[in-house]
Order: sequence, then structure tokens, then C-alpha cells
Amino acid sequence: MSKLTRDQAESFAPDSGTLSRGRKIAKPAAYTNIGADDRAIWGTALGSSEYLSLVDLNGPAFRCSCPVKKLPCKHIMGLMLLVADDPSLATSDERPEPLTEWLTKRDGAAKAKESRASGEIKDPEAQARRAAKREANVDQGVQELRLFLEDILTAGLAESGKRTHDVWDNMRRRLVDAQAGGLANRVESLRGLVSQGAESTEQALVEITQLNLLCQAWHNRQTLDEGELSYLRQQIGWSRTTSSPPDECRDWLVLSNERRYEDGLNSQRIWLLDPQHQRFAYLLHFASAAGGASLPGGFAPGRSLNGHLRFDSTWSPLRAELEATNLLTEPTPISPDVLTQAAHDNLLDAIQCVQMQRAQNPFSEQWPLMVSGMRLASLSGALVLADNRGHAMALDPDFKATLRLMHLAGPAPCTLFMSTRDGQTLLPLGGHFADTWHSLASDNTGD
Repeated sequence: MSKLTRDQAESFAPDSGTLSRGRKIAKPAAYTNIGADDRAIWGTALGSSEYLSLVDLNGPAFRCSCPVKKLPCKHIMGLMLLVADDPSLATSDERPEPLTEWLTKRDGAAKAKESRASGEIKDPEAQARRAAKREANVDQGVQELRLFLEDILTAGLAESGKRTHDVWDNMRRRLVDAQAGGLANRVESLRGLVSQGAESTEQALVEITQLNLLCQAWHNRQTLDEGELSYLRQQIGWSRTTSSPPDECRDWLVLSNERRYEDGLNSQRIWLLDPQHQRFAYLLHFASAAGGASLPGGFAPGRSLNGHLRFDSTWSPLRAELEATNLLTEPTPISPDVLTQAAHDNLLDAIQCVQMQRAQNPFSEQWPLMVSGMRLASLSGALVLADNRGHAMALDPDFKATLRLMHLAGPAPCTLFMSTRDGQTLLPLGGHFADTWHSLASDNTGD
């Protein structure tokens, strides 16, 4: 029988609206033929029509016959909440045929994925030819990009900001044609910074520097080891690979789950902590808002996650993918002792550690840090974060949960998990307040 808890069920809601609607229909009279076992939950929702709602607890995964594309829908949320609150309502002993067929297909797909992950190459010679052709294409694109960057610096940022869209679009298209999509995206980002004028001069120069570093690294790629070359290719535009063996750590602590909406795309960045080795990692998910796709749920901050991570890069192990696991394992609250061991006791040491990471990998968007004994303070009329030794840093302009942080922290010191984009400002993402872990990350995907 399923041991799904209400907290677990609610953690899979794709947004607050779906969760609210699911709560409203989580009543025995709203469903029929409710059943559950160790693998699945099923039932038929009674509304304007009858909708078969299915939950595969291995994952978990969701399926409903209603027309809503975003999953889990309100019918599935209501069913999970109902069974979590009262398992005795699951009286149907026989799985419906659509459920059996769906589970069989999912098991087959999982086996096929394992087979592909073995890394067997059917035609090594053809693969080598394709790789050589792509490297030649990238060579040409990188050379054109270097000339483009030289022109920007020669003309100056102000004049470059006046260039027509065609100039920038042509450079971006040439990089796309050269199969260097990562560089194309960075050029698009640079265009946005340059067009903002003097207020983004520093950021624009950083982006130009990083682009130049990538070009130079590609030119000297023969001197890089396998891990460094793999990471460089990812930055340039190769598809991400997770060929490294799964990490041995099985218990990861979920520190924050930051959800954002931008340009029709919902994204989710989940920061994790390996308590045994005091290291961080993150998962990054995307879902098209227009297509109704859902971000994966079950990553409730403040709980432990059981499973292996497979990192994108052994050279810069931060971004990873979660190896197939069951997210419905019994959650364990974060221990304060674990946080104390993983946190720095002052900002200076934490930032020095971050700067070492930045020197090794200047291409990351943000770097994580955890510091104990943090307080909110006022400096020259502005709120800052200060440690117990008098060091202080400004809050990141993107931080929107100031009032929540003030309410949770009050005058007492706390342990904060944060990230920094520039080593000068801090973006709080979670914290330990009064023996409870609270998320401070943004969640603006909407309903």
C-alpha cells in the first residue's frame, strides 16, 4: 500500500493554483474506483466528465484523461491528497487496464534509457567524421567571433550599442550555423548589456572577457585534459552529457528550489548539499509554459533526497542530473549539526572560497556559499547581511523576499544558504530559523 504523505503530495503541485483547486476536490464524493498499491495510485475523478487519474509512484509520474496538459492536474492532486489523508479510501484491488499498459511502457522506456547510457557507439568512424566536421565549423565561428569582439572594443561600447540589430543578428546566426549555440546565446546576452548603456558597462566587459576566454580556450583545446575539454564544449554549445559515473552520495539535502518564468519558459534551479563531503550541487529543469509542460516536483526545501547524482563535468562538478530514484522516500528534516559543519562561520572565509571557485571556473552564473551567525543590518541606510565578526555585504538587487527574511530572522543570528554572481552581493536562497529550514528563493512561475 502507498505511504504517500500529504506534504509529499503537495510538493508535486506545479503551481499554487493547481494545489488550491486540488484541495477543493479532495473529497471522497469527488472520486470513484480509488485504488493504491506499492507502485501506483489510481481513481476516477467525477466532474463535468469522468477522468481517469493515474500516479506511478516510481518517479513519480502522472497521467490523467482530462484535457489539461500541465501535470499533475487538479484531479491528480485531489486524488493524492485524498489517499495521503485516508489510505482506507483506496478499496479498488485491481489496476485498471490503462494503468497496467502505461506502467509497462514506462518500464520499457527506463530499460531503453539504461541501454543508451551504456555508451556503446555503433559506428565509431562515422562519429569521428561528424566530430571533425563540427570542430571545423566551430573553428570558423570562433574566428569570426574574435574579430567581432575586437571591433566592439575598437569602436567602444557606446558606439557598439548603436549598431543595427542586423549586425548582432548576423553574428548570432553565423555562430548558430557554426554549431556553437552556447556562444550565440552569450552574444545575445552581450547585445542586451551593451544596449543598456553606461549602467551595464562593467557587466558587458565581463561578458566580453568571458567570450574571449572561451575563444582562446578553444584555440588551445589540444592542451586541455578530457574533463576540461568536455566542459569547454558544453559552454560552446555541445549537448550536455552525463557520461561520468553516478556520484556515490545517496543522501542530498534540498536547500532551495528557485522557480522563474522568462520568455515563455519556466525554469527551476534546485540547490543541494552533500552533508558527508560538505559540497554543493544543483539540478536545472526547464518547461515550456505555452506547451503546458510542468516542472518536476517533489523537491521540498529542508528535506533529504535519496538518490545518485550524475554530474555534467568532472572538472567543474556543480550542475548534475538526478539518477532515476523514487522521490517518495521518507523525508528527513535537515539536522542543525549538518548545517554547522557545512557552513563558514564568517563572510570573509566564505567569499575567499568562492573566489577560488571563480578563478577555476569563471563561466558559472553563480556560486554557492553557506554562512552561520548571519544577521540583517543597516549600513548607510541600506539593508546588508553581516556576520558575527563585523563583515557585511549588500543584498543582490534580485532578492525579493526581504520582508520574509526580516520576519524569519528577527534579531537572532541564523545560518543562511546564499549564492553570489559577482562576489560583491548576496542572494539568500534558504535559511535555518528557530530549528526549521525555510526557503527564501523566488517562485514566480505563476499559475
